[in-house]
Amino acid sequence: MKNQPALKAFLVFSVGIIAARFLKISLPKVFYFSALLTAFTLLLFFTKQFKSITQLLIALCLVLVGFMRYHETLYLFPKNHIIRYLDLDQPVVLRGILTKDPIEKPGRMELVVETRSLIFRDSLLSVTGKVIIPVYKKPSVSLHYGDGICATGFLQKPRGQRNPGGFNYREYLERKNIYTILRILSGTKIKITGRNHGNSFLREIVYPTRRFAIRTINRTTFGPSRPILQALIVGEKGTILSLIHI
Repeated sequence: MKNQPALKAFLVFSVGIIAARFLKISLPKVFYFSALLTAFTLLLFFTKQFKSITQLLIALCLVLVGFMRYHETLYLFPKNHIIRYLDLDQPVVLRGILTKDPIEKPGRMELVVETRSLIFRDSLLSVTGKVIIPVYKKPSVSLHYGDGICATGFLQKPRGQRNPGGFNYREYLERKNIYTILRILSGTKIKITGRNHGNSFLREIVYPTRRFAIRTINRTTFGPSRPILQALIVGEKGTILSLIHI
């Protein structure tokens, strides 16, 4: 480790990212404290006194940089991010591209959509960011990765932790860079607006292979072994997470 300063810096930086995940400290407070600490560290560094303390302060600065990096990734959004339109008093018409195949869960499926635009109060707005759309009635058309879709509903924030120590669905989605749910209106149909978007390798090879594997598992296995095999072989965790209600 003595001859690997870059590795040491990376590990200290990672400590800051992990700490930010568990410590609920506002970003402005961290920023102001980091500025003061950096100024004090530079003062000690250029005076060439208290070398051991200076090294400790530099390490602490790296921790704070990691802390701020986590919050920057998590909470600093572009002006047209979909999170800016949460809890509107009227439904919106949302258009976007499926970033994966529908996630099958008992009684519903979930669509992960990279948003492109929304219509609110007769205004067409360009938006970005991912949205989860729970669908409780099976669509009349097959949906796959790369499909362009259109749906009408209300944008909402995912529910957080319901019970102390329980699963926090909101944080689970945030780690996947998803901060919004579209609750579609009763009777609303998912409309296909286009096909063959996204990465051609994923669309033509990866996802068809994945669908074949899931169909094979469904035909040949029964009981609790089915969702376990789907999770292990193709990463399909929808059934295992079926006890999570949003």
